[in-house]
Amino acid sequence: MKQKEFIDSFVADMLEKPFGSLTKKELEIVFLKNAIEYNILPQKPHELALKLKITIAKAHAYLTEIALRKKPLEDYEALKALAETIITHENCINENFIVIPIENADLRIWLERDNNIFLYLGHIRKE
Repeated sequence: MKQKEFIDSFVADMLEKPFGSLTKKELEIVFLKNAIEYNILPQKPHELALKLKITIAKAHAYLTEIALRKKPLEDYEALKALAETIITHENCINENFIVIPIENADLRIWLERDNNIFLYLGHIRKE
């Protein structure tokens, strides 16, 4: 059933624009978006890279492209995802900054777009 839904969604996305007008990269983005949405491919960059036999940087780039085409995260969703990331990942804490590895492209985009994160997190110096 999941495969039929994936195919239906993929075809619907393909037919949004005139047939043959999508570039190779656009076709790849449409395919990956649907494959990830229907759990055919993983959403974590390192797992996606292994599955597709591409570099992690390229996997990050694809995931970022997909995230940029979606509605941005709401503040509550983003803060919840950020808190989960802080809890579940190893972070590097220095006296001046915190380094948090963020694999979630939607969250990275939210952080880059929304400079108000510093209001949410309190007295963190922005540099």
